[in-house]
Amino acid sequence: MCDGAPLSTGATLASRKVKKLLHILFIGAIVISGSANGREITGQVFIVTKENESVDLGSASISIYLQDQVQSVIESVDADLKADRKKTADLASFTQQAYKTASQASDQLWNDAIASSSRNRNVFKAVERVRSLAKDLLYLERTIRGRLNFLLGSAPYFRKLNELYRPAASTKSDADGKFSISVPDAGEFAIVAYAERQTFDKTEKYFWVVPVAERIDLSSDNQTSATSGASLLHVVGNDDLADATVTGDAIQAKFDEIKNKYADIFPAVAASAPH
Repeated sequence: MCDGAPLSTGATLASRKVKKLLHILFIGAIVISGSANGREITGQVFIVTKENESVDLGSASISIYLQDQVQSVIESVDADLKADRKKTADLASFTQQAYKTASQASDQLWNDAIASSSRNRNVFKAVERVRSLAKDLLYLERTIRGRLNFLLGSAPYFRKLNELYRPAASTKSDADGKFSISVPDAGEFAIVAYAERQTFDKTEKYFWVVPVAERIDLSSDNQTSATSGASLLHVVGNDDLADATVTGDAIQAKFDEIKNKYADIFPAVAASAPH
């Protein structure tokens, strides 16, 4: 009787393993069946350059999401970034005007100094100080523009979508920019795609969010940056100039640093800028 206990336990374990294996096979059959019932869509990814040259984009990342998910993310990002966008845009406008004022003031001081017969050394020092302020303001404005292009660009939407949802299907375009992907039969879906192209001096970035159709070409006409076309998302930020590494806190810290560094002349320059 004692020898029979281990055999019973072993049989039970074996039975559990068989059931687990059957469960895995069952789930696999459902997945295979589901993909088999999907519809196949094809397309090509390409852009047209300013020289009217058509360039195929290989290795583009292409995913399928429900349109409801995409629309939800668009609305969520717009709400989340509304205040930050306005604050950053206002600061960019202020800094741009302050730079123009400082630059014009330095030019005027320089002309006055050259025209003067006294050649006052303090005047030339004042010119250099105002020029230094203008240089710092120009650098700050470019930094702010980088963040503003990010806030108004495509990347925040793509990040949020990837964080909240898993795609129904994913693939990449081949060397000729062509792709084929299976889309579930039930539901309204969107193609979400991203590609890059390295040029001589920069990396160009391309984003697409378009409704699914039997044949879809992802091109310059339906990018998220296009002013018209079938895109579900339209952005005004320049994705190529966007800088996701710059934070609002870093910009504010640099702005405060400039105010303190030029405390003797900054108020006069700032007075001419819009608030």
